[in-house]
This record gives sequence, C-alpha cells and structure tokens, in this order.
Amino acid sequence: MADEGDAPEDVCLIEVDPNEEQEDSRQQQQLSQGENSESNSTCMICMEEWTIGSAHRVCCLKCGHLFGRSCIDRWIREKGQQAKCPTCNKPARRVDLRDLWCKTIKAYDSTELADLQKQLEQERTNCAKERALSFHLKNVNDQLYCDIDKLKKTVMERDARLAKLEDIISKINKLRSEKLSIDELYNTEPENMVIEINHHPPQELKGKFYFAQNVESDPRGLCKSMTLCPTSAELLIAQPLPQGHPRLGNDFGIRKYSLLDTTVHSFICLHNQPLNSVQIKPHGDLILTSGQDRKVHLTSINNSRKVQTFDCQYEPLCVSWSVHRDQQFYVASRNCYIALYDMRNTSDYIYKKNERVAKTTMVSMTSVYQSNGLSGVVANDARGSHFLELSESSDYESEMIDHEVEHLKSYQLPFSGLMGTVDYHKPTNTTLITTRRSPIDEKTKHSLIKLKRVELDDGTVRIDCDNIRTFKGGRAPDLLGQSRIMRHPTLDDQVLVGSCDESAQGVKLWDASDNTEYQKLRTKEFIRDMVLYTPDNTNQHILYTLHDKGFGTYRWDYA
Repeated sequence: MADEGDAPEDVCLIEVDPNEEQEDSRQQQQLSQGENSESNSTCMICMEEWTIGSAHRVCCLKCGHLFGRSCIDRWIREKGQQAKCPTCNKPARRVDLRDLWCKTIKAYDSTELADLQKQLEQERTNCAKERALSFHLKNVNDQLYCDIDKLKKTVMERDARLAKLEDIISKINKLRSEKLSIDELYNTEPENMVIEINHHPPQELKGKFYFAQNVESDPRGLCKSMTLCPTSAELLIAQPLPQGHPRLGNDFGIRKYSLLDTTVHSFICLHNQPLNSVQIKPHGDLILTSGQDRKVHLTSINNSRKVQTFDCQYEPLCVSWSVHRDQQFYVASRNCYIALYDMRNTSDYIYKKNERVAKTTMVSMTSVYQSNGLSGVVANDARGSHFLELSESSDYESEMIDHEVEHLKSYQLPFSGLMGTVDYHKPTNTTLITTRRSPIDEKTKHSLIKLKRVELDDGTVRIDCDNIRTFKGGRAPDLLGQSRIMRHPTLDDQVLVGSCDESAQGVKLWDASDNTEYQKLRTKEFIRDMVLYTPDNTNQHILYTLHDKGFGTYRWDYA
C-alpha cells in the first residue's frame, strides 16, 4: 500500500508555470472581446456592419439598442404606430432615433461603394444617351430609305410618261406621213409641223383662284397655324386634340390632311399647352413646333414620333429653320430673346443672344439668306423690325463654337409703328415685312424688300433695304394674320403677295411683276395663314387658307 502523500500510479503530475497560465487567460479574454466586438458591430435587422458616413450609420432607440439608421427607420415606418424595438419589444418612434459616434466602433468604409454607385449612374446616363442617339440615327435611316423609295417611284413614273409620249409622237408622225396629202402639206411651213409637248399658256391669258371646298378641322375654333409637307403631300394643322378622339386629355398637336383628297390621316400629340408656331424642314419630313409649355419639339411626320425635345427658359413664340444650314434653327421667345439651336447638340442651344432684341413683345421671325452672303434672321417685335446677322464663326462643328463671341449682331431696320408678320422667299431672295399701322398711315402696308450691307466711311456697317414693291391694304385688323410671298402661277421669275384684309372681307393677292392687285378672295372667316401648293410636273396650283375652324381650298384656273 502506498503512502498517503504519494500520488496514484495512473495520475500524471504536471508542473504548471504561473506566467503561462496568465497568458492563456489573457488570450481567451481577447478572443471573447473580439467576438463580442464583431457581434456588436452589426445591425440586428440586416446583419450587416454599420458605417459612419452613409444612410446605414449607427443609431440607437430610447431603449438603448443599436441599429443601422436606414434599417430601423424603414422598420418603424412599416410598423406604423405599433412599432416596437426588434430586440426588447419596447415601443419605438422615429423621434427617438439618435445618431451615435462610438470611439470603439468598427466602421465600414463606404467610399469605394459610393464611387461604384457614381460609376453605375454615369454608365446609365451614357446608355441613355446612346439609346437616344441610336433612335435618332434609326429615324434618319428610315427617312433616307423612304426618300429613296419615293425617288425610285418618281423615276419609274417619269420613264413611263416618256415612253407614252414617244409612242404618241411616233403614231402622230406615222399618221401624218400616211394620210396627209401633198395638197394639204403645200401651204404648211416646216416649222409649223413641230409638235410642242411642254406647252405653256401665253402670259396674257390670266388665271384666277376659284373656291373648291371648305374643311372643318376643329369646331371650337382653336386652329392656330399650319404648314405644308411636300415630301409626304400632307397639310399640317396645329390644333387641340380632336373631339371624340379615343385618347383622353388636354393635349395639343398636329392634325395631318392629305393634299390629294383632304382626308384626315392622323393626329400627333406633341404639347401639353397650345402651340405657338410650326414649321416644316425645307428638305425632309421633320417638323419644328413650339408651345406655351416652354418646349420645342422635333417630330418625324412619316412615323409620327418625337426625335428631339428642347426645354426653354422662356416661352418660345416663333421658330424658323436656317435657310443655308439645314441642321440649325432659330427660336425666339415672347420677350424677344433669340437662340440658335443645332440638331447635333441634343441638350441645349449652341448660342443665345444675351440681350433682348427689343423691350416689347415678339411678333414674327424668319431666317433669311441673301446672294451677297448676308445671312441671319429678320424679327418683328410690336414696335419695330430688326435684322440679326449671323457670323460665320457660329457654325457648330464638334462642339468647338466659341460662346464668348457675339454670333448674332442686331441692326435696326427702317420700319416703325405697329408691326405685323415677316416672310422670306428663297428663290427670289426677297423678304416681306408687314406694318399694320404707322404714325403717318392708319392702313396696313406690305413692303417687299432685299437686304444689303453698306460699309460707311467711319468703318461701321449698316443694313439697308432695297424696296422692290409696296402694297397697301385696308385698315389694321384686330387679329394678326400671316402675310406670305408665293410663287406666281404663270410667271416663274415673279411672285404673288397675299395677306388677309379685314376691310375687304377676305384675302388680297398682289402681283409683284406690275404692282397691281391680282385677285380678291371673299371669305366669311378671318384668315390666319395661307400656303400655295404646286404638285411636281403639273400645272395645278392650289391655295390653302387657314381660319379658326379649319381651312379653305382654292384651285387656280384660267379665266
């Protein structure tokens, strides 16, 4: 038997160092603190770490439990008045939330996440721009294909007509050689045997416009303006949404009528408020519109889709395509600010005149281009007329335009009084300026002019007007109607000037070739605008006149 002081045989006695025992205790304590710190640095709702500089920053409730700010805020909003702390189930309110700044908190650095979010937003913006550009290019491509198809159709029709004419000529020559006797040909001069296919009526045979029909477009009398699209052979009327249209709302837009039989094609919704001005692009099917909702739209007539939209600081009253730069157009606001836009810049204008052209209200504006290189816009305000010359450095190429340069230099034109509209005729380079009432004359005056630049001895420049013709109308109407320069039906190098004359109860047409009154069209309604349409390869001339409820049609024929 062993002694009491001896250890059992199966027990191993190990001598423990006190320093090692303290070190193990300290490591277990640090590990426990690390686990507690790790568990205490996460939100009890989403189990993600807190941050100190974002929406998920650490905060506490009245009971003292910690959460991420965004998580507990969403928790309380979803639970409403019955919200309670997720940990201790005590009542919780949003006013009880307190942001904390803890010295020992293990904060998550969200800088990299914020940068990634910014990059994501930038990529989304770039994708949206690329989609817009792709949509624009698709529309341009569709337009080009449509133009190609129309050109092919025109060539085929022209070839067919030429073949028919050649067949007719051959038959006539054959019949003449077979059936005409020598006695019948004896007194016939050879030059009289020539057949003229393209026969034009003599100039002394004067024609007139005869009323054809009247089309009602809006019974409420809210038709404001119109334009004509030769490419699609359609008449475009600016008006509200037609009554009985399946689409509900107070939209305003363009109603399309066929020039062949005046049937309604469709209605394009464009603006939320009434339209101020519409103008078709000289080459193509894009229509430019401005409305009281301070927006300018570019819309394709073929597919009835908006191509571009521009937001304006002021209400855009007048729009006009540039005559010699088909990618640019002008916008004039009601308070006489004029800006230059380019289709290649889809965000905003490329240049805006900082000063107002006049201190009154804008009335009318048109783009002009003279053969002497003078280009810009002629603008009429309520009390005067101005020419804004466009500098050559204003061409928009790869966003290199210098916004510090004055691109539109204003000149005062020698017209005063109560001003009317302005119009430009490119084939003759003439401009029509209407004065509704002047200090020396109470009647309306229409001046057909050409602009020219004059350099004075002191080095300054002045813009003069060469007066070609002056046409006097009746007393100034209460409403504003658009005066127009139109092609002469029989004299290719001359024009007709048309204007609504309230005292004459209709439309007056003047012949610019001899300064005489060509014709007077009696109408019951006040005519707001007019446009002359001449189909290709025909001797037909159709005059469309716009009034508040629709439009009238007048066909030209010999008297």
